[in-house]
Amino acid sequence: MKIFVFCCFFCFSLLCLQAQQENFRPQLDKGTQKYGLVDSYDTWISSPQLDMLQKLNSYFYYGGNHNSGNYIYRYDKASHQLVRINYRLFDNQLYSDKFVIIQQYNNNGPKGIMDIYGNEILPTFYSNVWIREDYFLGELDNKIIIFNQKGEKVFPQSFTYVDIKKGFIYVKTEDKKFSGYERFVVYNPDLKPITKDNWTVDGRLGKDHLLLIKDLENQLFYIDETGQIQIKPNSRF
Repeated sequence: MKIFVFCCFFCFSLLCLQAQQENFRPQLDKGTQKYGLVDSYDTWISSPQLDMLQKLNSYFYYGGNHNSGNYIYRYDKASHQLVRINYRLFDNQLYSDKFVIIQQYNNNGPKGIMDIYGNEILPTFYSNVWIREDYFLGELDNKIIIFNQKGEKVFPQSFTYVDIKKGFIYVKTEDKKFSGYERFVVYNPDLKPITKDNWTVDGRLGKDHLLLIKDLENQLFYIDETGQIQIKPNSRF
């Protein structure tokens, strides 16, 4: 019984995924000389209404009419229409198969993040945005804010540098106790720091799962992914 339920659930999930990733494509209607969308069976799913239409990725299109200009569109399954997006895509890449980076139309306009359903996750407010693993990064006034995929802040403060590798978050903060007034802090996937206030980081966690640390006395030693010292300060370092 459990195997049957699992198989049904798997098949249903697969069908949903296939339906979501349906390969729609622009098609010219020879009668009206307008473009719309057809499915893999050449059936119209969005009536021909545009003078030009081209596919950008699995969910977004670029097109328009001669008298109104060209814009970005997404296909709305509820209305069976191409819905205009009031932004341009910063690039055409799909991140995690469900997000795009958007940008206001003015030159070098601020950026944000939108999902494939047209929901604005991060508003077009940031000078730069990045999508790194399960997080969004928004830069404002040369400081970087970390968000989760719901658009919620992960940490209340911002940072001068952020890197994310295999769920571990490396950030750089201002700290006058350290050389250059900067200190690296590392958070684990549970968003808990594995470094201490008098430590800074040199490098990244390697294949040996060890991280090189330097303290305020310039001693070098290695910690593991839990923050425990595995190789004590050693003159050979």
